[in-house]
Amino acid sequence: MGIRVPRITVNADFGDDTAFGDLSLLSVGYGLHQAWVYAVMFGTPTIFGTQTYVTGMYGSHASLPFLVSIVVFGLCLLFAGITDQRLLRTYISKKTLAAGAALMSAGTLLLLATPVISGPALEAVSGVMTGIGSAILILFWGVAFARCDSASIVLNSSIAISIAIGVYAIGLHYGPFPIAGILAGIIPLLELAILWNKTPAPYSERNEVPIFKPLPVNHAKFFLRFGIPVFVFGVALGTLRQTSIQYIVPASNVGDQIAMLLAAGFASVVILVTIVALGGGDKWSRYFRPLVPFIAVTLFFLPLSEMSDNTFATMFLVMGYLCFEALMWIFFGELAQRFRLSPIYVFGLGRGMLALAGLAGSLFPIVAANWVHLLPFGEQGVIVIVLLIMVVAYALLPREREIEAIVAPCPLVKAVSLELSDRVRPLGQAGSAGEGAAAAAQSGNNATAATNAPAPDAEIAPEPEPTARRAPSLLELSSARRADEGEERKGGGRFRAKCETVANTYLLSRRETEIMFFLAKGHNAAYIQEKLYISEGTAKTHIRHVYKKTNVHSQQELMRLVELADPAE
Repeated sequence: MGIRVPRITVNADFGDDTAFGDLSLLSVGYGLHQAWVYAVMFGTPTIFGTQTYVTGMYGSHASLPFLVSIVVFGLCLLFAGITDQRLLRTYISKKTLAAGAALMSAGTLLLLATPVISGPALEAVSGVMTGIGSAILILFWGVAFARCDSASIVLNSSIAISIAIGVYAIGLHYGPFPIAGILAGIIPLLELAILWNKTPAPYSERNEVPIFKPLPVNHAKFFLRFGIPVFVFGVALGTLRQTSIQYIVPASNVGDQIAMLLAAGFASVVILVTIVALGGGDKWSRYFRPLVPFIAVTLFFLPLSEMSDNTFATMFLVMGYLCFEALMWIFFGELAQRFRLSPIYVFGLGRGMLALAGLAGSLFPIVAANWVHLLPFGEQGVIVIVLLIMVVAYALLPREREIEAIVAPCPLVKAVSLELSDRVRPLGQAGSAGEGAAAAAQSGNNATAATNAPAPDAEIAPEPEPTARRAPSLLELSSARRADEGEERKGGGRFRAKCETVANTYLLSRRETEIMFFLAKGHNAAYIQEKLYISEGTAKTHIRHVYKKTNVHSQQELMRLVELADPAE
């Protein structure tokens, strides 16, 4: 006699328009990079025994390698953002990736010689090497994250901050002097291995996934709406980082280290729960709204950071900083992914401004120690100033529609979008029972006219109808501008130009554009899942997003929509 046990399957569903994301090695690799930053850039006095040149309030201090490395790091990223498309081949080359990892590793190991060969020159050279190398690798990490969907960016960024503080607090902080430095020098090589695996060959070499150009952007307006609030946020981030990472974590004991790990875990949970509860990570204004006040509250624990028996206060400070750090990284990744902006440009400008502003924020408690007694609130006035900075930064933070207005080539895209909506709508309403016979006939005529487009040779032939031949539409004019460039590309250039026109019209994200390309070619979800290395749920979610944004209801309608964008018409 056998017993039949029922098979039970548990599925997690967050709604039709939400996916939880795919956890990958990106979280491990970026977490290792952040741990290296904490150890080599911010923790040089503790890990390598370098001299501290200046000190200030709340345990703030600065060393020469820290100052040189941050300045070089920020300037290199700004240079990369400015020269984005001009030096694109250099920035995406794996030779550049290997050179960056080598510079990071060599500059880190050079710091091991400071106790023997002490001198500012050696520390300055190490700072230059680590600054250039880390700037190169941060660009590659930005490109890798920008290839993910919104939910995956949020998930991997949240896990990465826990990995970063864990590696820094335990693996590096408790190692003896040479061992900790050697481990820090090995980390860039581990990053190189992960990035080498996560950075595919260029699309032009594989000839599999199309090359879609970044959307046009008004650089002056984008800098004002994106660069300025990021810079202001960076000042507050630097002040919080100076106390949490550069003072609290190195000075903590074994019991406090466990609290630091709990803080990192809580920070990950806070970010994930907040974004999932608010409907996903596709709109950064949603998760800035609750997380910025939470980070601001943690600033009130700054005066308690110098007390020896305040583990709870230090835990909140570290958690606030980690949430802040992850929040800005998610913002950059989401901005590049959603609007198909160049990640070199977004992360170069964003992280460069954040680094230089963070340096100013780190030096703020040091400089303020000399005149803080003049403030009405004494030392608490520093907290008031930082809170005011965060309020101003949040007020300047651009919303999605503001970035959309800067990115989209208006007014052409808006007009084309309206025209495409008018053409596609009859396809979904032709079989409606509530329409009259005249409306149904008109809908059929529109569909026939849209699908049976005349060939280029027949353009001068007389029309069978007595009406005058229609003028070229805005969609056709927009497509024709890309036709010449599309024909110069090898392998499906014209079809790629059609897909690019539709993607630009509806502001599809980077991942949605790739999925639309495969859908327009007739491939199903299983094929897309295999080609893009994404889960089944993520693929289906993106397909729903593509249909919703383009106002179609099936793959056949999407294929027809792409066909309407024929530049040969």
